[in-house]
Amino acid sequence: MANFFTPKGVEAAAGIKAEDASNVGKTKTARAVNTHASNAYVLTMMQAAGVGGTTNVDSATITLAPMESVIVFKNPTDVLFANNAAIKLSNVSFPKG
Repeated sequence: MANFFTPKGVEAAAGIKAEDASNVGKTKTARAVNTHASNAYVLTMMQAAGVGGTTNVDSATITLAPMESVIVFKNPTDVLFANNAAIKLSNVSFPKG
């Protein structure tokens, strides 16, 4: 099944450390794509520092296979980073399909 969404921002490499994490334009839906042809990488979602009295609490992690693309549903204040800059992030509309 095809998913249709509208890009709402510029795609950028994910930060590779927690302190470089991005809220991806405070979106609720972010596209994450692993642009590497042969290596899988981990994407981490965290609550942003200071939200609810927390300090960068890991909420979830997923492994993106080579050339895999996913839509991540998140709170606008949640931030994303990866263990390699081959992971690209972009702000997108809620997918329809």
